[in-house]
Amino acid sequence: MLAEISSVEDEAYLPMVPRGTEVLWLRRNGLPGTSRVLEQAVRACGPIGAGTYVWAGGEAGSLVGVRRYLRRELGLPGHQVEFEGFWRLGADNFDHHAPIDPADAG
Repeated sequence: MLAEISSVEDEAYLPMVPRGTEVLWLRRNGLPGTSRVLEQAVRACGPIGAGTYVWAGGEAGSLVGVRRYLRRELGLPGHQVEFEGFWRLGADNFDHHAPIDPADAG
């Protein structure tokens, strides 16, 4: 499991993970929420097999690069990936059902 956080204190927000689950804490160390820390970590994971399901949630803008990598570059089908943009920096009343990447709503 990859978890991008702004500081070590944020680890408390994910206190219970299933036994045997390894969490790789990706600390932005003061970088803005739209940094490429998560995208770089996903790219470093290497090939993603057909039996792997990818779910990502967080600030919508920070997920765009990861989604483009998985869907466009790797060509993973829609049923294998799901993204939830729960908020967008600078946007009031963001609809979390809206596509995170308006250029690629599929």
